[in-house]
Order: sequence, then C-alpha cells, then structure tokens
Amino acid sequence: MLPSELARFRIYGDVIYPSFAGEREVELVKEMIPFYKVGITYGEVEENVKLMERMYGKTTQGAKLVRGLHRVISRYLTLSGESPVDPRKIREELFAKGPALTPEERERRLREVSERLGVDAERFMFGDMDESKVISRVEIPPPEDIVKEYNLSLLQTILFRSYKVTLTTEGNWKELLRTVKRLGLMYTAYSNPVRIEVMGPYTLLKPSEKYGRNLAILVPYVIGTGGWSIEAEIILGKRKRRVYQMKVSNNEWIGGRPEQGKLFDSSVEEDFYWNFRGTIKDWKLEREPGPLVVNGRIFLPDFLAIKDEIRVYLEVVGFWTEEYLREKVKKLQGTQALVIPIVSEELGSGKIGDLPVITFKRKIDPTKVYRVLREIEQSLPTKKVEYELDGSDVISIKELAMKYGISENLLRKNLREFPGYVLLKNYYVSQKLMEQLSRENFSGRKLQEVVKERGDFITEVLDKLGYKIKWINIADAVITK
Repeated sequence: MLPSELARFRIYGDVIYPSFAGEREVELVKEMIPFYKVGITYGEVEENVKLMERMYGKTTQGAKLVRGLHRVISRYLTLSGESPVDPRKIREELFAKGPALTPEERERRLREVSERLGVDAERFMFGDMDESKVISRVEIPPPEDIVKEYNLSLLQTILFRSYKVTLTTEGNWKELLRTVKRLGLMYTAYSNPVRIEVMGPYTLLKPSEKYGRNLAILVPYVIGTGGWSIEAEIILGKRKRRVYQMKVSNNEWIGGRPEQGKLFDSSVEEDFYWNFRGTIKDWKLEREPGPLVVNGRIFLPDFLAIKDEIRVYLEVVGFWTEEYLREKVKKLQGTQALVIPIVSEELGSGKIGDLPVITFKRKIDPTKVYRVLREIEQSLPTKKVEYELDGSDVISIKELAMKYGISENLLRKNLREFPGYVLLKNYYVSQKLMEQLSRENFSGRKLQEVVKERGDFITEVLDKLGYKIKWINIADAVITK
C-alpha cells in the first residue's frame, strides 16, 4: 500500500475514480530510474525526487504521483551503512554539553566521541535514518511493471477506507474464497451468480490496520484470477463521512505478485486438527471438505466431523463483529446442514452473548468441540438399519457392517435377535452349531489349540456355555468348567 496522503482519485457525484497510471507514466518512471545508483546515499535520491516533484507538482496530483512511484521503486533497493553503535547513543554523547559554537569545538567533540565509542561519530550519528544509508544494490524491474505495481498499491490504499467490497471472477472462485478465509476476512459468498462480499475495515467500530492490511494482501490474488471485478463502498470525510461507489475491472495496468508467507496464520487450525485426531477416537475429522451451499450462500468450512451417518461442519472464523456473527448464525439455522462456527475471542468486535458458537483464545480445545458434537449426537434420532443374515453358522458383526456399507457402531445400535441364531458380543452363531458345541467337552484343553481349530468366535461360545479360561502364563491358557 501507499500512505493515505498519496492516494490519487477523482470524484464525480457519488462515484470515485482512482487516478491510475498508464503508458504516459512509463516515461516518467524511465526518467526517475537513473536516480537510484549503487554508492549514493538515499538522501541524495530524495533530493532528486523532490526536484522531480516540483517539476510535476503544478497540481497536487502530480506531486503525489512522483512520490508514490518513488515509494514503489524504493522497494527494490538494498540500503547498507548500519551503525555498529546505536546512533541515538552517538547523538546523546555529542550533544550532552550543548551546541558546539566553533568549528574547533565541533571537531574536538567528534574526535572524542569517536575514540570513546570506537566508531566514526560523524558518519554514523544519523545512521538510523534512511537518508544517511547508502544504496548497495539496485534490482528495479521494467518501468511497465513499476507502473502496474503502483496502480496495485493505489487500489489497495483506497480499499483501506472501504465498508464493503464485492468480488467477482471468471477464474477459480473456490481458491479465491479459500484465500479470503486464510486471511481471516469477514465475508458472505453467493452462489448464483457467484460473488464474494468482503467486509471492509470500516465495518469495524474502529478501523483495524491489521484487517486493512489483510484486505490489501487479497487484492493481487483477485487480479490474478482473470475476468475479475472489484466493486466497493468507500468512506471518505473526517467530520462528515460520506459513502462513494467504486468499480474497477480487468485493468491490464494493475499488476503485482501476491505477498508470499503473509496469509492468515493457520497454525490454530493445524494444531486443532492433530490434537483432535490424537484425543478423540469415535469421530473422524476431515480438512477442507469443500464448499457448502446454504440458502443460496456459499460457506467454506474448515473441517467435517463424521460419526456414522452424522456430519457436522466446523468453520473457524477470523475477524468478526457482533452483527456479522449474528447474521452468519441466522443463515445457518433452520437448515439440514449442521455448521458450527468456532470463533476467536481475540479477533472480534462486540459481544458473543448466547450465540451457538464455540469460542477460543489462542488454541481450539478439542474436548470443548467434542462436548458439542456429543450433544448433537444425543439430540439426533438413531438411524434405523435393516439387515438380514445369510444362513452361515458363524456371522461376524464387523463383517456384516462392511457388507452393508455402514459403521460397526451404527450396526450395533440396531442389533436384533434372529430365529435360529444366538447373538453373542461380536458374532451371530446358529443354534444348531451351539448345540453341537455344547455336547463337546472342552475342559482341560489348551485355548490356543481350540481357537486354531474352530476360529476366534469360539472364545465367546465357551463363555456362553459356562467355561472359564485359566491363564498359565502370558501366552498359554487352559479351558476349565
């Protein structure tokens, strides 16, 4: 972004038009690039830029343009000349006895302080200021790219004063929506036609610099999608604020790569995912299950919790206001999809009150989420499962669940008796086989031999027939009556 005082735009009625640079400004950049040379101080560059500002400064807009381009070009400079001693300490030593009234006094103080601190006091006394630093590397891209990046910065600066921003794209809207979420921005997405409304910094009671910076980071992702459009409500004025409309779309003179490594910190979601999987065993947790359309609005949950036929979506909310949360909860209620917002107490503005959300501060507590999932599970009626036995003498409940494509836990909730079968803990065994086994005498035999001969189910049959298992050691056991 640029400093707010460098924002260039024109207003006609209720519409604001950013003063983007173009082909003509490419020539201006070409004139400025020779200012930036290795070996000169940044202060010398500033002097040249001030001269250029006066040349183009017949209007305030012209001076702002030069200064804005200078800010963009400066991003591609490497400055060196850091003082080995804190420059504030050097200045404190030099001026401790008041002003030096003669050249001789000045030279004496510089020499004494230099010797005492072991540093060139005159060279480094203002070493903490960019003007005193020396340009050690220049890697300026082509002038056309500088102009495009300037326009991107100008658009970001104006959007910092937005109340609402509406995004449309002909490109990958799902990835764009994921980026909105990763930045923690407040949003509402619509399915027909697909568009994303992002709340601007001026939605908050007090505009947040961090929120505005995250919105600025989003902009290059938007213009990189193809067939894009940005519409915004812009708030201008200090004492008397007024809302203006702005629309920018498919401008080939806006460019710039997204900032790498600046997305919203996802370690909260990452930690929760692994902590949940490590502590909760009866629910399965999936990441990024895909978009969910509820009442014409698109939600992008972060997780899907699954148990049997129950599916509960979990969405981690970044920044929020009380109004935004209430609206989100209202839209989710009364639908078949179960979506639970997980809300950071530290990124909000307003009160959560009695809203049905899960809150957290630094980390999401998996046991807190689990309690809510259990409450949902207990409130839902158990699904009825119809199944039949295939006539085999021994039928495993686990294999029966696999045959019908359901979880073993759900099948166990629906277990029932069948004529001609005895229901044990993990098996159905035919009465015919049970009668045959009841006539045999297993007393005194080794358990391992009987299991090898009959199968694993025999241990439950023996228990049903009244036999006991006597363990001789950790590996050997004997059947007793």
